[in-house]
Amino acid sequence: MALLFGAFPAAAQLDVPEPVRFPGQVVLDTRGIFTLGASDAEALAARTALVQARLNAVLARRSDPAVAAKALGGNWQVLLGDALLVTITAADTAKHNTSARALAQEWAASLRQVLQDKQALAVHREFNSAPEWISYGQFGYVRTGERRTEASGLVSSGYIFKRNTIFLGSREIEPEQVYLREADGSFAVYEKLRSPRSTPPALESTPD
Repeated sequence: MALLFGAFPAAAQLDVPEPVRFPGQVVLDTRGIFTLGASDAEALAARTALVQARLNAVLARRSDPAVAAKALGGNWQVLLGDALLVTITAADTAKHNTSARALAQEWAASLRQVLQDKQALAVHREFNSAPEWISYGQFGYVRTGERRTEASGLVSSGYIFKRNTIFLGSREIEPEQVYLREADGSFAVYEKLRSPRSTPPALESTPD
């Protein structure tokens, strides 16, 4: 797969799709926080994308949210600020060979530690918010404002952009649309730009 370089401003050179190297890992910038479990590869990709989107959404609003591990409704959860980040599942406890309580406390402690890295936090907040455009293969894709609530038929591309997993509606080489998961569980719809390597309209240069 060819990656997209050169068509965007210098700051956007960080904005290229990368292969998923550590399935299930939730990150702050390049620092791993914890690794999720799931029943299969697609379920893992979808769940990881959701938890990452929740983290990104909270950090876009706040740089110092409180972290807590709590048992709610019989399930152990990690909370970030007043938002749910992740619920510990049987797949998680099996993967890590520990109890739900211990794992929630371990993940909460890991998140607190990683959030102390102010440089990583600043980079993450700048470059890992919900993007207005993404690149995938030879094309750029622009956010449409549309949402897809049904995940059926969507599959992971095996690539991430700004730490967001790119999802496809088919295995087409040059799909007309791609999707990123949102913090509420829906999928944002991105439409293909008019030609390979074209610059999103909002980023086109203007005369001096």
